[in-house]
Amino acid sequence: MTTINLNSAPTQTLFAQLVGCSQQAIAERVKAGQLAVGGTLGSWLQAYCDQLRKEAAGRAGDAQNSLTHARIEEARENTAEKRQRRLKDAGDLLLKGDVKMMVVPLAQAMHAAVNQAEDEIRELVAVKRNITLDDDELHEPLRLALGRVADHARKLRDSLGLDDPGAGAETDTSDSRVG
Repeated sequence: MTTINLNSAPTQTLFAQLVGCSQQAIAERVKAGQLAVGGTLGSWLQAYCDQLRKEAAGRAGDAQNSLTHARIEEARENTAEKRQRRLKDAGDLLLKGDVKMMVVPLAQAMHAAVNQAEDEIRELVAVKRNITLDDDELHEPLRLALGRVADHARKLRDSLGLDDPGAGAETDTSDSRVG
């Protein structure tokens, strides 16, 4: 039986034999700074065992850091998903598709309502005041107003990231009618 002095200077080959691995594996640990050059055989044994415990517990190296970051990101996503589900269930959150389904018909209804109002105003002025308005006298201010509404609708669409404006979401102000 060989006696080992733990206070002696280690060699990679002797230490590899002691722990049952290759000299190359020990050389990699020395290069990585896990085993201090100039230490003792006992300090190497303690550092080696500590490193093995950390690896076994999953607390060592870049792989563990990556796993930790992945778990943190997953926890954040789960939290965000639960928050969104809770807000949606409470009626406090709308999805982009839902907003688009509301905004497009609203823009179409506004366009139709302004066109109808133009006809009703023209008829009311003609009947009550016996005045005939030129198309531009009534049409132009309403067309400009619808243009401003269309600008706001485009800004809303862009801020929500709705890539397809949809039918009627943008007001065509070149039409012969208002808007």
